[in-house]
Amino acid sequence: MAQTLVKKIGTQVWIHCQGRTFLVDTPSARKRKRTAHGSAEVDGKIRAPMPGKILKVLVSPGVLVKHGETLLVMEAMKMEYALKAPLDGKVKTVKATVGSTVVLEEILVELEAPAK
Repeated sequence: MAQTLVKKIGTQVWIHCQGRTFLVDTPSARKRKRTAHGSAEVDGKIRAPMPGKILKVLVSPGVLVKHGETLLVMEAMKMEYALKAPLDGKVKTVKATVGSTVVLEEILVELEAPAK
């Protein structure tokens, strides 16, 4: 029988079951993301969802990315997590490096929205 791991971090719940990982925001987190200026949807900052180690960095500054595109892969809780672009945009900065350890909410990549 497959083991299911559940971890609550801040306002998010991470669930790993049968080789798949799911991220669930609590209602208050969803509301905050819609309204706060500090959310990834608004400011394009991709933060570490939990402490871990960076395994792959798939982008570099200046690269154009699409919403949902994988930017980097990290390992936490003995599982791999693909961190994806929350919006279409251009990579402004990449602060993460392969092999580095990161802390909760550390900024890993910054995107800027394309000019309209």
